[in-house]
Amino acid sequence: MQPELSPTMDTAKPRQSRRHVVLVAGGSGITPLYSIASALLHCEPWTTISLLHCDFSAEQMRMRAELEQLVERGRGRLQVIHMLEHGAEAMDAHPGRLDTSSATTLLELLAGGEPAKYYLCGPPGMMDVVHAALRALRVPDSWVFEERLDSFAPILKNDD
Repeated sequence: MQPELSPTMDTAKPRQSRRHVVLVAGGSGITPLYSIASALLHCEPWTTISLLHCDFSAEQMRMRAELEQLVERGRGRLQVIHMLEHGAEAMDAHPGRLDTSSATTLLELLAGGEPAKYYLCGPPGMMDVVHAALRALRVPDSWVFEERLDSFAPILKNDD
């Protein structure tokens, strides 16, 4: 039995035709997108996947080893570009924090000039930047799926 994927991510049924999917993950947003990439590689042999993985540093990067294994299992169907705010040179990643200009350039590179569906998961600031880049690239809203990771701080109450 093949795994079923969430219909909200537009991947409920395995496809029999070629398509390209671009994933953009920020921080812990890699977790759900890793699952999507893994399932697509397993269920859709004609699908190619490009992943932009943004994080703070190589030391804090989540799921690094798992991603490397997934790239190997993908046999050329999964391309990963890392962007790190600190220590990018240690692992041949793009340096800096994602902004609209770098997002536009990298998304255009990842799409490779072909139509793609975009799946995004990350913090609100990064998501806003990616949406601005996708608008600049004239990607239809109906081709974009997202999950925002809203951070919150506990409310501390001083009863003194």
